[in-house]
Order: sequence, then structure tokens, then C-alpha cells
Amino acid sequence: MSSKIMALLIAAGAGALMAIQGSLNSNLGKVAGLWETTFLVHITGTILALALLPLVGQGSLLKFVDAPWYTWLGGVIGVVIIIAVASSIP
Repeated sequence: MSSKIMALLIAAGAGALMAIQGSLNSNLGKVAGLWETTFLVHITGTILALALLPLVGQGSLLKFVDAPWYTWLGGVIGVVIIIAVASSIP
């Protein structure tokens, strides 16, 4: 399979997972609360990433100091996205 086809399949899968994630976050938000859900989603993701890091990580966490300050805005944007999706789906 060509790398272009594989990239398209991965992107399609990610898009489908984003739709599922929005519904799951919305349902959790009805039970736990919107901000609590955002926190729980990020904690769950952090735990998964931490568990996978030794297995698939290829970089160095210590090099974070070399990244420009604005690259850290991805985390802020992630919180905004989860709040917006979870509050708009119901």
C-alpha cells in the first residue's frame, strides 16, 4: 500500500475517532460536568501517553526547553476544543 493511501486512511480514521470522542465527552460532561470532563479527558490521555512513551517514544522530554513558547499553546487549544465540542453536541 502506498504511503499516500496509508496517510489518507489514517486521517479518515482520526476524523471518525474525533466524532466518537465528541459524543463520549458530551455524555461524560452530562454526568461529571463540563470542566471536570475536560480535566478527566486530559488526565486519561496523559496516562495513556505516559504508558506508551517508553514503547514508541523517539524524542526526548528534556528538549522541551528548546521549543518556542508558542508551541505550548497546543495544550491550551486542546482544552478549548474539548470544552467547545462537549458543550455543543448535547
